[in-house]
Amino acid sequence: MISWPNWICRERLLDEYREFVAKLANRESSEQLSVRTSEHAAVVIGQLFATAQSHVRILSSALPTKTFGSREVIDSAIAYLRQGVDRSIDILLEQRVDAERHPLLRELAQQGLDDRVSLREVPNTISQTYRCNFVLADDVSFRFESERDTNRAFVIFRDPDLAANVKAMFNHIAAQSRAPEPGT
Repeated sequence: MISWPNWICRERLLDEYREFVAKLANRESSEQLSVRTSEHAAVVIGQLFATAQSHVRILSSALPTKTFGSREVIDSAIAYLRQGVDRSIDILLEQRVDAERHPLLRELAQQGLDDRVSLREVPNTISQTYRCNFVLADDVSFRFESERDTNRAFVIFRDPDLAANVKAMFNHIAAQSRAPEPGT
């Protein structure tokens, strides 16, 4: 009996998952998808960038590199920003991230796209009032982790009513956040 090496099976399953997520994102009705691994998170976030037309908002404890530093997310973010000068990415972070070392932020800077990326730090007093992380695309589609320390999340595409709650949370936290200190 011939068996595929584990990495080939995993890549095939990941390719199938990408196709499934893309189909789900393009449906007219919203459906909920459950996500549990960092690889699946990267696929979903990549798809959120692919479907966004104007802005992507991210609330994250520290932009984990396993997800946000993946080729999937980096390439999708670059492609999204290159499609128009009016596109932007707004990021709220609870922990400082070195933009020169973080794969996503570094590559966006190298591509000359960092002028459309806004980074803000969430004060500890504010981050203690919620437990979630999320990525919101065009205020209609999102990936939401109810517990920031896990990869367990749900994803909803094309539901502006539910996404309005996520946007309100982002705006509330953003209003109390600040730009990073220079040199950090």
